[in-house]
Amino acid sequence: MLPWTLRHGTELGLANSGAEIKTTLPRANGFIGHRPRQVALAFRGYVRMMLDNNIWTYVGERGLAPALERFEARTPQLTHVVAPSVLLEVIRTPVVDVRDSIVAAMTSRRRERIHPLPEARQEADELVAAIGRYRPEWLRRFAEPGSVAQLEAFWTRRIWQMAAENPDEIAGRQQRDENGAAEEISTVQRENQHAALENKFRLKESEPWAELESAPQDLTVGWKGNRIESWRLESAMVWWSELVVLARRQRQSSYADWVRPWVDLDRIAGHRGRWNDLWYSEVTAEELPRVRMRSVLPWAQMQVGLGTGDARDAQHAAYLFDVDVFITADRRFARVLDLVRRWTTLPFAAVEFIPAVGNTVAEIENVMGRRLMAAKAEPRGG
Repeated sequence: MLPWTLRHGTELGLANSGAEIKTTLPRANGFIGHRPRQVALAFRGYVRMMLDNNIWTYVGERGLAPALERFEARTPQLTHVVAPSVLLEVIRTPVVDVRDSIVAAMTSRRRERIHPLPEARQEADELVAAIGRYRPEWLRRFAEPGSVAQLEAFWTRRIWQMAAENPDEIAGRQQRDENGAAEEISTVQRENQHAALENKFRLKESEPWAELESAPQDLTVGWKGNRIESWRLESAMVWWSELVVLARRQRQSSYADWVRPWVDLDRIAGHRGRWNDLWYSEVTAEELPRVRMRSVLPWAQMQVGLGTGDARDAQHAAYLFDVDVFITADRRFARVLDLVRRWTTLPFAAVEFIPAVGNTVAEIENVMGRRLMAAKAEPRGG
């Protein structure tokens, strides 16, 4: 059982839950690995689009890549954002010929499409900015951005070149580096769901929150005695593990790789109370939208129903703050994102569901045609 109490909101107020809920403590994949190249801004009449991996699968399998390329070429108002997490999920396709056709579709028009840096980098950016606001004494006196230049080049260019030329190499590295992490997270989520159902742990109205009366001292130091949203507690634990515990053990951490050039990790290590207070009381969800999303999405998945791709869906969701429209054929993932949207005032991409059958590119054109017309009609901002 967790060393703290999870609670949830109901229409009649706040109700206690005795469910034995575990934290998945999600880590950034070692292969998935900070100042990112900004995703193109959406100007009046312009729309940023991202496709889920299932859409790419249909495009590749059905030989629709040329049709998608023609649509993009004749629609200059469209910015197509292709996230590395989607590429790495596609790389897992077990049938090599099918995998290669999907990857070929994804890696065409590489000069025109936008390839953002991975979610670990973007989450790290959020934390570095927050530390600069609330704990500037933890920043390095002289930043070392040059230390991540190779990583930036890899994620914005090299990985896409590799995928186009030799997808087998990436597939081999991805399999070694993942090391069962997604399966472990799925197992924990299933256990959590079972416990939650038994105890009528409902999250339709709000995300869970935590109380720390019975928690160990490393979690209560710096705590002011109030209830806190569970994403704050989980994130404080995850990032402490990544930036302090793993660093002390000299083990690899993608989060640490992206944070270390700007932040002195040794200064964090000596101030667990101030670290907890930063997360529990000071930072806001608006300052850390991607960090929060990674934490709350598994709770929404648990309410809607679990699937084998849940851990990877949590990675894809980090990019929804960078795009205007996300197109998926996964109805369950669309429902999960709808539930998360009820829990937050933070805007993220509109989710469009299209059917798995039929002409996938024609469906994309219909969706984006509507979205582009709506964007063109919107009044220009001041």
